[in-house]
Amino acid sequence: MTAGGIGIFIVLAVILVLCYNAGIRRTSDNVLGGVCGGIARKLNTGANLVRCLAVLLAICTGGTSVLLYILLCIVLPKD
Repeated sequence: MTAGGIGIFIVLAVILVLCYNAGIRRTSDNVLGGVCGGIARKLNTGANLVRCLAVLLAICTGGTSVLLYILLCIVLPKD
C-alpha cells in the first residue's frame, strides 16, 4: 500500500468515527442509503443541498467519497 493509500484510509476512518460519534443516523426517507438525509438532519439543512455537495465531492475526489458513502451506509444506524 502506498503512502497516498494509507492517508486516504486514515482520513476515511477518522470521518467514519466522527460521524458515528456525532450521532448521525441514516434516514428512512432516502434516495440511496439515507446518509445525506441524516447529515442534513444533523446540520439542520435541506437534504438536496447535502446531496448536491456529495456529488460535487465525488467529482472532486475522483470517487473516493463514494467509498466513504458506502462505508457510512454500513456503519451508521438506521433511523
